[in-house]
Amino acid sequence: YEAAKKTVEHMNEKMQWAISAVENGELSESNTWNNFYHRLVAFKEQCQKSETATGSLQAELTIAARTNPELHDLTEWAQRQRTAYRTYQRGRYQTSHPYRISALEKVGLFVGKWD
Repeated sequence: YEAAKKTVEHMNEKMQWAISAVENGELSESNTWNNFYHRLVAFKEQCQKSETATGSLQAELTIAARTNPELHDLTEWAQRQRTAYRTYQRGRYQTSHPYRISALEKVGLFVGKWD
């Protein structure tokens, strides 16, 4: 039993590594969605250095966009992702890009009432 359990754990680790490699490969491609995603990650990193951060990535974006017009499109994109995620969570939407959901979950965009 223990040997089988260790084998399963090892296989799960390898699978997680493979999933991560695919996600990273997909996220490194140049396309509009990935460009917005990388801007979101950079914005989050900037917020984490701030002493006034609220803890909500969407709230931080909304507040920052009031004074920085360059963030309006990122804020709207993030809101569209949250709306699509809510629809996905309710089972009304399927995605051909599950790595995108995983990436946005990891960055913390969906923390809140749908988490």
